[in-house]
Amino acid sequence: MNFINESKQINPTKDYYTGRHYTFDKPSKYLFVWSRLLQKVISQAGTYLLTGKFHTQQTAVYKSEGGCNIVDIGDLVLGRSSCYFDTYSRDDKTKLATKKMAELISHIVLNWNPNDPVDSMLHLTAEFAGTTAADLKLAIESENSANPFGGDALADFFDWNPFSDSPIDRVYEKWCRVTFNKETLEQVEQNYSDIDLGRQYRDKINQHIRKANSNCWAMSCSPRRRKDEELLFWINTGRQTQIDGWKTQKDIQDFLNSDGKLIDVAKY
Repeated sequence: MNFINESKQINPTKDYYTGRHYTFDKPSKYLFVWSRLLQKVISQAGTYLLTGKFHTQQTAVYKSEGGCNIVDIGDLVLGRSSCYFDTYSRDDKTKLATKKMAELISHIVLNWNPNDPVDSMLHLTAEFAGTTAADLKLAIESENSANPFGGDALADFFDWNPFSDSPIDRVYEKWCRVTFNKETLEQVEQNYSDIDLGRQYRDKINQHIRKANSNCWAMSCSPRRRKDEELLFWINTGRQTQIDGWKTQKDIQDFLNSDGKLIDVAKY
């Protein structure tokens, strides 16, 4: 297969406060599959670009809109049209750092090759930052991997509501998982089937909750298979109800057969 990076180059605006920093129209739909790697690459290469060194800290930041930790500089939030450091400082040093990061991000997005996703990202980013792909790879492998929110935290960057279904291109992701993760086609198809079943359960649970006039809803119903192949679903309403947590299909069906009234034991 041959996948085309559909991002197009455009001119940024000059206004630092309200304008567009990026020189691309939007990220490739295929890049979302590699959002975890993108986050790590921007954090490490950005830190090196601005400070001359890599880091061993976490790469993500504690912000729902999503961003990257640029160590010794600040939290870099990646928006749809621009990036910014989450600081009240608007001095020339911060402006210059922001401009350099926007240039780095634009360089990655416009030149990334979805057919060679890992190596192309490492090489083109390292060249821009003034280091080598081997050193960048080593820095990524040496960092603290306990990132908040996981790998899909670049929500604003991909114009994605993180409480909605992720904008995964399954044809591309399937190719990546078989080609790079060495999963079998059967394993990937089974996973997609489990995900689709979880979405069906989520919708049924929410319909049941609404009929009972409960004031919360299931934001996720994510599948996981145990080693014995038992299928479990992680359900999250943002509270502590009897439907939250890891549930079997029987647990879910029992809830759907109940009156649907939620019992919330949360104290917050």
